Order: sequence, then structure tokens, then C-alpha cells
Amino acid sequence: MPRRAAPASPFAHVKAARALLELGRAPEAVAAGREAVRFGAGYPAAHEVLAAALAALGDAPGAAAELRAALEINPFNPFVWRDLAQALRRLGDAAGAQRAAVVALRLGPGDESFQRSVVGNP
Repeated sequence: MPRRAAPASPFAHVKAARALLELGRAPEAVAAGREAVRFGAGYPAAHEVLAAALAALGDAPGAAAELRAALEINPFNPFVWRDLAQALRRLGDAAGAQRAAVVALRLGPGDESFQRSVVGNP
């Protein structure tokens, strides 16, 4: 595993977390995501993958917190805004979800598929 070759690399931990998510191993992905954040707190992808892993476990508050951390580093990623809107919907924060969705749509690529994913119609 690449994490053994580069144990302090946030990039290796992000890749491992993504692979673990693809394999349906969310608890292990959370652990890898936490290591990614530990070694790369200024790396938005570390927060994004941890948020995805937490969301896979149903931890919407944790996912929202990590997505906000990613947006503090890079507020121009429409996909993170979309994911934040989804997390806020799960938390029952309709107004916050709407604000995040509006930002996602303004920053997004403008294609119909992305727009549907923002408003919750896959």
C-alpha cells in the first residue's frame, strides 16, 4: 500500500481513502482520511475525502464540518459546495443547503447533469 512507502504523505492517504470508499470500506476510509488531514490540513482534497467517508457512514455533521474546512482553503470548488448542500439537507438546514446550492450552481460547469446533482435530482 502506498501509505507504507510514504506514511506522512497526505496524497497517499487521500488515494487510499478514495480506493477504500470505492471498495465500500467506509470505516477504513475515515481512518485514511483522518491521516490525510493530519498530514495535509492545508490540502483541500484531504478534507473532501474525509467528508465523503463520513457521509458514507451517515455522519452528516462531520461531513459538513470537513466540507467547510475544504472551502476555507479553496472556496471555488463547485463540487464541494454541492456536497455541502447535500450534507446540510440531511441535517435539516434547508436555508443553508439552498445557499450552498446557489454557490455551487454559480461556480459549476453549467451542464445539466451537474445542475441535477446540485438540486438533488440524479
